[in-house]
Amino acid sequence: YTWSRPDLVAYYLYRGVGVSTHNNYYDIFAFMGVVGLGTFVWFIVAYARMAWRVVQRIRQRWDFDAAYTSGVFAGFLGMLVSGMLGDWFLPFVYNIGFVGFRASVFGWIFMGGLMAVATRLVRETGAGEIQPSS
Repeated sequence: YTWSRPDLVAYYLYRGVGVSTHNNYYDIFAFMGVVGLGTFVWFIVAYARMAWRVVQRIRQRWDFDAAYTSGVFAGFLGMLVSGMLGDWFLPFVYNIGFVGFRASVFGWIFMGGLMAVATRLVRETGAGEIQPSS
């Protein structure tokens, strides 16, 4: 019914079939299938576990590393939620365009910074991996 009423579909950019899902997880599944989505979920879970261990390890400290890792972990969780509402985690060109890369790159840079803090903690403790403090 709405396709025959231009006033009801005026908010669309064009008349026809919509291709923008505005959901990163659905886009990954649609373009890369179960294997791609599984790989992406594996990456997210592995990064979240590592970040949580770092946050737990240095939560008693009151320095830049503690504030940075807590902030990045909270931002990472926010990026995961925003992935359900738009393309701000992994921007697809057909949804947001190249402007979306400009906004999402900061999250990835901060995530890399948390990896640097984790690497430094491993070197300082001499452990093979980060263990949460008890």
